[in-house]
Amino acid sequence: MDVSSLSALPPNPRVLVVRLSAIGDLVFALPAVKSLKDARPDAVIDWLVEDKHAALLRSCPFVNEVLIYPRSTLTLFSLFAHLKSLRARGDYHVIFDFQSNSKSAMQLLALKSKHKFGFARGTAKEGAHLFHDHHVSITPRMPRAQRDVELVRAAYSEVVLPQSVKWETDVNVDGGGLTLLHTTTTKYGRDKDWGADNWVALASGLTADGHDVALLHTPADLVYVQKIADAAKVDLAPSTPSLEHLMSLLDNSKLLVSTDSGPAHIAALRGNDVVCLFGATDPQIYAPPGGDNVQVIYGGDSNTPPPKRQRNRQSLLMTKIAVDEVIAKCSI
Repeated sequence: MDVSSLSALPPNPRVLVVRLSAIGDLVFALPAVKSLKDARPDAVIDWLVEDKHAALLRSCPFVNEVLIYPRSTLTLFSLFAHLKSLRARGDYHVIFDFQSNSKSAMQLLALKSKHKFGFARGTAKEGAHLFHDHHVSITPRMPRAQRDVELVRAAYSEVVLPQSVKWETDVNVDGGGLTLLHTTTTKYGRDKDWGADNWVALASGLTADGHDVALLHTPADLVYVQKIADAAKVDLAPSTPSLEHLMSLLDNSKLLVSTDSGPAHIAALRGNDVVCLFGATDPQIYAPPGGDNVQVIYGGDSNTPPPKRQRNRQSLLMTKIAVDEVIAKCSI
């Protein structure tokens, strides 16, 4: 096969995408995979993903089968069974390793293909480049969605990066024109925290400006979110027990204000209006995919990336984002 062109592949080529985690990173890869499907509509595209993130892909119309890496229940026995099942799937014409770290390299050991595309050493981590047949180099601070499409372009130079990727869901959650606030972070990303006092002030200020404000929540963070809602005298958003419910709520709402998070990336990918706050992570690399629907506020100098992350405490750059600046962005 001439790997410079997907047109050299036979009819109905078997393609595997390896992007195991996390939600934001899956979102960055989705436009690249959509560009691949647009270039070869007959391609049969499977996606290997961790179990806890698989829900994002299950209803995706251009992914034929979602393969599960059972990370949350992993034992030595289940790992062996998983790798054996990958081996039994037979040859893929092309594999794209968007993850390019030791976790994905372990999957590649079991997978059969003469054309495994991944990132070059330096971008690939933990020796993953040793498991690739074709390596893609990228420039420093390249946006992640652009980076991922470059991996596909290594096999087919004519792919075009779509600005948004949206598909219908099987549920309907009435957002009622809400301005949603996503006020929480993961335990692994506490440096992205903006602070409860800031969220209270923002919710109150937006309400005074005529926004119908509601706060996103999950069972795990409900107590914290409820305290913010009570202090700002605003409501909680409708419950979103699945990612499909979340996508529907975002689609039916007016605006989402969030730190660098999974909900922000999902909303932006689907073409919804988002104001995204950055301090711990570099917005030049990690800003949500999109166009004019995405407004980014960075607590640092746009020409300078943030310092090395300290994930267990709030980034100093997050504290530099002023409430009035966010309110102003919400009026654009």
